[in-house]
Amino acid sequence: MPLARGDEFVILLCEQASKTHLQNIAHKVQQACATPFVWEGASYVLHARGGVALYPDHALQWDALLHCADTAMYASKQAGRHQIRLYQVHAEAALLARAEVAAQAVVGPKA
Repeated sequence: MPLARGDEFVILLCEQASKTHLQNIAHKVQQACATPFVWEGASYVLHARGGVALYPDHALQWDALLHCADTAMYASKQAGRHQIRLYQVHAEAALLARAEVAAQAVVGPKA
């Protein structure tokens, strides 16, 4: 039975990099994670998804930049396995709209 677990981490690059360069780095991390490994006699493969946010394009403060990367990561999760997404404002609006619909389904519409 496959295990479903999730961990998050941040890769902080201090150099100025293009969007393409950052996406290439994200894909290399993804490929490294996808390399099968054996632990305690069982074979495992990791499935990585990622969100990319750029300073100062997407945010100026650390917390806001991390929020943007997190939003992009959730967009990549919705897109399926092995996805990398660059933060986009309209993607955040779509995620918020879906969260609102899900919340209404659980607690009912606002009075």
